[in-house]
Amino acid sequence: TLLNVYTAFAEAQSNREWCKNNFVKAGTLVKASRVREQLVEMLNKARAQPAAAATQADKGGKGVKLAKQPAGAEPAHPKSAEGAQISGNFDAEPLLQCLVSSFSLRIAQKLPKDSTPGVRYKTVMEGLEVRIHPSSCLSRRDPMPDWVVFNELVLTSKKYLKGVAAVQQQWLTEFAPNMFKTKEQ
Repeated sequence: TLLNVYTAFAEAQSNREWCKNNFVKAGTLVKASRVREQLVEMLNKARAQPAAAATQADKGGKGVKLAKQPAGAEPAHPKSAEGAQISGNFDAEPLLQCLVSSFSLRIAQKLPKDSTPGVRYKTVMEGLEVRIHPSSCLSRRDPMPDWVVFNELVLTSKKYLKGVAAVQQQWLTEFAPNMFKTKEQ
């Protein structure tokens, strides 16, 4: 959802009137644009240094393949973890895989259905029983994803996850091997 907002902002050519009409803060999206530019610049520098990439691969590091966007190309749009396209033609898998790698301590697994109403998850690190916050579009998804990565754990009268994205189980062992191991390991 956040990526869709950013993409719509970029398609509106960073128009502040668009932000006002869509009830989002222009300054925050401008800052996100700057951060994106810095990340693109860093990725381009890394691509220009193949020896560094080879060294990282030799150390067992997992690289995420990012396709270079041609000049004048349309802004990137995400796909869900299951591969269903949200909008546009961008494959969000590399972004979601980066989230798994970067937020490996913030992963939650869906718990089996029991007499408790609603879908519950268990955080891998803390072992807390939580739910996806009702404000998240994932909270209304049917079926709910088996694994999620989250940005925020909100403790109120209930425990909620916010900033949630669905991820594939096989990514856990591939991109967070220190936290997740295959049965053979």
